[in-house]
Amino acid sequence: MPQYKTGTVSVINGSAIVTGSGTAWLTNPVVGDRFKVKSINTTYRIASVDSDTQITLDVDWEGDTLIQQDYQINRDQTTNYDFPKIIDEDEDWQYWWTIALRDIDAKLKDVCERIGTRATTTTSTTSSTTTSSTTSSTTSSTTTSSTTSTTTTTTTGP
Repeated sequence: MPQYKTGTVSVINGSAIVTGSGTAWLTNPVVGDRFKVKSINTTYRIASVDSDTQITLDVDWEGDTLIQQDYQINRDQTTNYDFPKIIDEDEDWQYWWTIALRDIDAKLKDVCERIGTRATTTTSTTSSTTTSSTTSSTTSSTTTSSTTSTTTTTTTGP
């Protein structure tokens, strides 16, 4: 489902209430969707949809007070971990992609901390040369071998 971006919004520094103009929020965004003012690279979660022209964010707006700004509500999230999905019609898709990667990174860190492991990979190379000689007027041989091994070690602890 594409982003919802109909109408404009006004936000006030220190307030979680977003006021819309020309919006139809009762039938479009839902609690948990991500909201951002188009020109600002900060997202907020929608805590409640109060009316067609008012939503409440999960935390107070930290930016400057802005009046009648373009905005985006990302309504597509992955099922299991609520990462933002990106579709062709989405604006600022690079920003939303970065948000998804940050969410994935945080989730992986959380999982590793909960299970108490960290995986590290070590690569080592060992070379050896063997020379053998035979006492004969025409025979001499040299053998060279090289071995590379990769070891994955699981370490307990963060």
